[in-house]
Amino acid sequence: MKKADVRLRATLNEGLRPQFGDNRAADSFADSYSGPFANVLTLDPPMIEKALRRAIPILIIAFLIAVATTRGLTLLQSHGQLQTTIQNQTELVATMAYAAFSEHADMFRPGDTDAAKAHLQALMSIADINPDTALLLIDTDGTVFAASNSGTSYIGDNLATLLPAVAAARHIKVGNSGALETVIDGTQHIVSLHLIGNDGAMVMAIHAKGAAAGAWRTEMNMNVTLFAATALLLIVLTYAYYAQLDRAGRNGQALSRYRNDSETMLAGGEAGLWTFDAEAKTIALASSALEALGLQGSAGPRSLRSLLAHIHPDDRRAIKTLLGPSDTGRIDATIRFRQRDDRYVRFAIRAQLSTLNERMSISGIIFRVTAGRAADTAACSGQMLSAAIEAVPQSVAIWGRNGRLLAANAHFRTAYGAGRDLSGLTREELSETATSAVVVRQNRMTGIGAGNCFAETQTTQGRWIQLDERRLPSGETISIGTDITRFKDNQNRLQSVQDRLRKTVNELACAKRRLEQEAASLKAALTLSRSPVTAERTEEQRLTHAMRTELTTVVGYCEIMMAATKQDNVQVQDYARNIHAGGMALQAIIEEMAQKEAGANRVAVATTAAVAMKPGVLMRRTINTATNAH
Repeated sequence: MKKADVRLRATLNEGLRPQFGDNRAADSFADSYSGPFANVLTLDPPMIEKALRRAIPILIIAFLIAVATTRGLTLLQSHGQLQTTIQNQTELVATMAYAAFSEHADMFRPGDTDAAKAHLQALMSIADINPDTALLLIDTDGTVFAASNSGTSYIGDNLATLLPAVAAARHIKVGNSGALETVIDGTQHIVSLHLIGNDGAMVMAIHAKGAAAGAWRTEMNMNVTLFAATALLLIVLTYAYYAQLDRAGRNGQALSRYRNDSETMLAGGEAGLWTFDAEAKTIALASSALEALGLQGSAGPRSLRSLLAHIHPDDRRAIKTLLGPSDTGRIDATIRFRQRDDRYVRFAIRAQLSTLNERMSISGIIFRVTAGRAADTAACSGQMLSAAIEAVPQSVAIWGRNGRLLAANAHFRTAYGAGRDLSGLTREELSETATSAVVVRQNRMTGIGAGNCFAETQTTQGRWIQLDERRLPSGETISIGTDITRFKDNQNRLQSVQDRLRKTVNELACAKRRLEQEAASLKAALTLSRSPVTAERTEEQRLTHAMRTELTTVVGYCEIMMAATKQDNVQVQDYARNIHAGGMALQAIIEEMAQKEAGANRVAVATTAAVAMKPGVLMRRTINTATNAH
């Protein structure tokens, strides 16, 4: 990290402390790195610190468990190695004695053991035996008759007393040796023996485990003590760490609460905190300072040049004189700062100059001049209110709590006399001076709360005004009047049209009922008049059909006769021809009657056409037969 990445921050005691800014090199490395630990670099540091802080007790317990497990396994391994060493040493001593006495089995006879004792003393003088290891010589009767210096207490004891299990093992042979673990006089011993000859004599090496077990227990106690001390030390360090961490957290919370309280107290656009770094030529603005100055963006350092662009040119030229510190390092000045609406507002500056490690820093507060801000706000609000009232197309008036007019727009002034000053007048005074606005009729609407009025009024000139009045909590009343004369005229015209249409609909309904009655009567009369005609026509159709049927039979019979009669029978043919011609004439008369009847009634035509007689099959067959004959 470079020196430029560290800036100074003002403290509560008017001092300075270093504060680390953004590390651009680290940030650029974290952004460009794409290795296997890229996700780790993107984690939130406070989250990592919180996770590690919570994991410290678990890590300490895991460390103590690992140390205890490792040391316990080491102690068990050392105990096993010690056991093996004792066994090997005991076997080595027994093997050495066996090698020394294996050729002198006669020395182990009872009553002739002086040579064996002398041989044992010579062996002990040249052998380096552990003081805890005793070498015993046992004769053929099973009695210990000689021993090394550490085993003199066993002289005279019987083997069956020392080692009952070994004494009963008569199967042990020469060369078959092994270390045994047994209890002698309540103490653990390692025993290794070898047979000398075939009469039961033997050499025995005994090693007491008391000293080795004591040393091992001492080492175990020491390790347990060290582990307990280490655990206690870690617990104390952990407690101290968390106590310090809790104290630091409380201090941080107090400082954060103090800072939040300061920001809360300074909120509202009146004042803000700032810090100027002379070396970096940057000004760190808090959120309250940004709100007070009317700047956009987030809290943080800004360049001095960008802020100087918002200061009034006269104050900018004299900025060094205005911000010149006193002998005590205090700065008191007033500047004009441009807002977002291009208005200059006066701000007072209170700051303190401090130096730390030859680095100068200025920290302080900037606040808006209250009187100037109130006047600006009141003037701006008054202008906006006046513009809004004048822009409203209705007549607007604001009445005071004493019932006098406070403000009105041009439409209201026109209604009550253009060109006159109406401020301070009451409603009665306005009604006396302007007859055109006097209310002669009022229709008050229902459902309006107390203190409010919503009504339709009519002036002496016949114009309708919709009046809406609302009483403010402070006691003033706002009146808004809308000219609804055209709406009322249209409403009346629509009402008259609606009445005329309703009357027309009633008349049409009466005419409809009258026509329906006449149609019903005509229909009944028509039904009565059609009944005889229909019966007569039906009878005529029935007779015509019957006559046509009979004539068809006669004509057909004549055709058969004409076809069947020989050519020389002229009289019969003439008679048949005359009959056929008469039938055809009658049939033509019937057809003519049927056509006349069809002209009189369309329905009868369809019925007659359905039963009309056409030239029959017999006639066509006769004509075909005659043609073939010729």
